[in-house]
Amino acid sequence: MDARALRTVRGRFNVDLHPVLSDDVHAGVCNILSNMLLRYSEDFGGVILSFSNVKVKVHSGALLHHYFPYPRVTAVADLIILKPVEKLQLVATVSKIAPDFVGLLWAGVVNATIPKTHMRADWQYNWSARRWESCEDADQVIVVGTHVLFDVTQYVGNGIGKGNGPPSIQQPARV
Repeated sequence: MDARALRTVRGRFNVDLHPVLSDDVHAGVCNILSNMLLRYSEDFGGVILSFSNVKVKVHSGALLHHYFPYPRVTAVADLIILKPVEKLQLVATVSKIAPDFVGLLWAGVVNATIPKTHMRADWQYNWSARRWESCEDADQVIVVGTHVLFDVTQYVGNGIGKGNGPPSIQQPARV
């Protein structure tokens, strides 16, 4: 994995703890942070892959929200954020083949897509074999399980709408 796709940041969170989680505040904060893993975060501009060194700032009095009885605490944690940049070359495994795109899985967790319009001109889809083939070299084919080197041309953080899973990457094929 190319390290330029990863960022380490110190994140600060205001966490409203459900009363069920307020017995052990540190465990409650870790529970909430765990629910943020492998999801796109607008605040950090990428997918949170991991967290560590969680510190909960203890307030002298209970801070309750005005509209609901959840105690609010402030926490900081070290985060590893997945945020590929444009022009970055990555290697991914083909997970889906179709006549109009190639679906990839990068780092085992991130979906990437190469639309037909971004494929090199010397690649054509073979309908009978259900695979992409190079017109210049018959031995070069793209099938499920093939490792593909590609350039990131666009990083779409949250897909279409909210909560649609991990980000997608669109790029031209480099096989």
